[in-house]
Amino acid sequence: DFFRVRLDSVPVNNDSAFWARHRAIPLQAREAEVIRNFKLANQQKPVGDTVNSSQQNGKRVQLFAQRMALNSKYKVKSTMIGYSGLLNPLMLGYSSIDGVTYRQKLSFNFDLKKSRTFNVNAFAGYMFRRKEFFTDVTSTWNYEPFYQGNVSLSAGIGNPTYSSLFIDEIEKNLENSTIQFEDIAVDYFKDYYVKLFNDYELFNGFVSTIGVEYHIRQPLKNNRPAASPVSREENPIEDILVTKKAFAPYLRLSWTPEQYYRYEGRQKIYVRSRFPTFKIELSRSYRDVFGSTSQYNRIEFDMSQNIPLGPMSSFQYHVGAGRFINQSTEYFADFTFFAKNNFPDNWQDGIGGTFSLLNRHLYNASDSYIQGHIMLETPFLIVRNIPLISDYINRERLYASQLYTPNIGSYTEFGYGVGNRFFKTANAAIFCSFHRTNFREVGFKASFEL
Repeated sequence: DFFRVRLDSVPVNNDSAFWARHRAIPLQAREAEVIRNFKLANQQKPVGDTVNSSQQNGKRVQLFAQRMALNSKYKVKSTMIGYSGLLNPLMLGYSSIDGVTYRQKLSFNFDLKKSRTFNVNAFAGYMFRRKEFFTDVTSTWNYEPFYQGNVSLSAGIGNPTYSSLFIDEIEKNLENSTIQFEDIAVDYFKDYYVKLFNDYELFNGFVSTIGVEYHIRQPLKNNRPAASPVSREENPIEDILVTKKAFAPYLRLSWTPEQYYRYEGRQKIYVRSRFPTFKIELSRSYRDVFGSTSQYNRIEFDMSQNIPLGPMSSFQYHVGAGRFINQSTEYFADFTFFAKNNFPDNWQDGIGGTFSLLNRHLYNASDSYIQGHIMLETPFLIVRNIPLISDYINRERLYASQLYTPNIGSYTEFGYGVGNRFFKTANAAIFCSFHRTNFREVGFKASFEL
């Protein structure tokens, strides 16, 4: 455009010969100045440019700080690496019953042919008040994305628990009294587990999971006197507190009627349904298999649904029940759908769908349970008429949870939570609990994630 002629294939670096052979419109002064400035800029080398160097160093420092303090992802060819950030304050959580918790996440996702993937998810968390460390490493091979076909291997450290030998003693302490565990040492065993399982969709919305789990439970050191349900002369506590093992195959069936879905390549992704999701799990532990010391059957049922009520409103519920049957030996009441979640990640908010003030020992105090949770989310409930606060709070939630077990009877929780516009989670909630008809306590819980 500067020369205002069609150059064709004429060499433009020989300006005098070019203008001699071709009639052209002369350059204007402004156009000639643009060309001179362009040539000078290309000839100059930015040596010792302290301003640019300091800016680049500042960007490097800023990028390093972001990677340390925020969730980050890296793409290397066909591999996606995700990391939660070592100094990420959003990996902190707090509850009045468990204290401060801290967690870290690391993930690797490898893209394979035909939309297949192989991913590794590593998790580690620490509870400061209890001085307990939890970890889990799960590798999953998505071998059939069209039918949700996945085979997974997990290993980690689970919740400390205790065996059925102490349930009778707990029953005696709970008769006609409030829930008190100060005089009973029940956190006797640390749980190390390995799980191998396979998921496969039999038809739309119906997924079967066949797997096996292996637990090694080792007794913990405890300074408090142990309360044993049997005579010390007949069965010393040293003989009870020995390493226990359990080998338990299981079958889980999950069904969501009229499940809507979409595809990304060949990967099927569930979207929504106007019906709830039903789950049932059957498990049996076999004695003397890989050193297993337990023999029992376990059955659990679970149902949950999220019902949209508007653009930012929803009603969610979650109910379930479980029971151990045919307990031929000592067992550990470690349920799948009724378990202590030390680092919550429920209902996309980190708070709902579980009991927030329930003593951790009560999860293992009975061989059966019935539970129910409901949650109502709405942007306009209480704080909409409160100045200043309403400018930052854009979601409010009401919680109600109910539990029944033979040993503790009725246990109830009510809660109120808020979320702000800067985070995707409902950040904080306050709860109160009742044992039967007696008020028990008030507690606070917070969970954050950008």
